Amino acid sequence: MKKHMHEERKGAHKMDALSWEEQQSRSIRDMMCSGIDVRCRTEFSFEPGWQDQAECFTEMIIDGIYGQGYRTAREVPSEAFASLVLSSCMSLTAAQKAVLEQALLVP
Repeated sequence: MKKHMHEERKGAHKMDALSWEEQQSRSIRDMMCSGIDVRCRTEFSFEPGWQDQAECFTEMIIDGIYGQGYRTAREVPSEAFASLVLSSCMSLTAAQKAVLEQALLVP
């Protein structure tokens, strides 16, 4: 009986480690999501809540940031960042598109 309890506890420990790794991954992605939001609101004057309104695929932006070798939304050059946002949001307003496209034209 004691052996059985010990095995259960080992299994529980393994699950805790997994959930901790998953939590770390989620918190990093949450921070990235927040960084994307803040950058769009400060650099491009987007309104709070723009991600829902624009039907934004934030995961695609995050993957694009990582894919270009950056670790945070702040590190990405404006042109590349604007391009990621433009290509990952389905319902940007005309004003949002215009300000993002302006960043693409800056040499």
